[in-house]
Amino acid sequence: MGVEFCDVSALQAQNKITGQSRQILFEGLPPQTQDLHGFFRQESSLTQESSYNRLAVITRSSFADFLDRYADKKTGTIEWDHFVVQHYGDSFLEEVRRCVARLATNKLQIHGDTEAACDLIRSWATLLRSSSNCNVDRKPDVATIDMTPSEAVLLDSILRRYSESNILTVENAAEQQCLWNIQCLLEKHGDQPVWPSLHDATSELTPEQS
Repeated sequence: MGVEFCDVSALQAQNKITGQSRQILFEGLPPQTQDLHGFFRQESSLTQESSYNRLAVITRSSFADFLDRYADKKTGTIEWDHFVVQHYGDSFLEEVRRCVARLATNKLQIHGDTEAACDLIRSWATLLRSSSNCNVDRKPDVATIDMTPSEAVLLDSILRRYSESNILTVENAAEQQCLWNIQCLLEKHGDQPVWPSLHDATSELTPEQS
């Protein structure tokens, strides 16, 4: 019968990594956001997330439910990441999401761990539920990708050249890298089932050939 030895130092290191992983969502946020008194950093909720279906499609109604839980300080970083750290094709829902993010990063006149901030969040929840068909998974009316200013400049140069010559060319390594980067962004977002198929998208943009 073998004897297993416990590497105490390894366990300590693992515990340290686990503790750090709980803080990873806060990295990159302004210090004032990380230090809000219980409003954003809801430590008691980190080990016991509120009940919600992580696989369900997020609708206006389900996002409103999240906002109510958030205002009542019954959410944690995992749920925040699930609902807020992403973009929505529904432009109305996306704007509410951005307002929540701006509130959490102290970019609105009302911010911090105040009752006014909680009331504002609850009002957004009510607004979402009051909108038409709030339980419907909406087809996105816009597609948004985040390019760097340099990528935008190079893409504009490529498209301007094409519009003038009707010939699509890549003239240097920078333009090639720019197109690779954008293709990676589109591939990442294009995996979403709410996007139309290539056939449907082609038919929409060339109705005279359909």
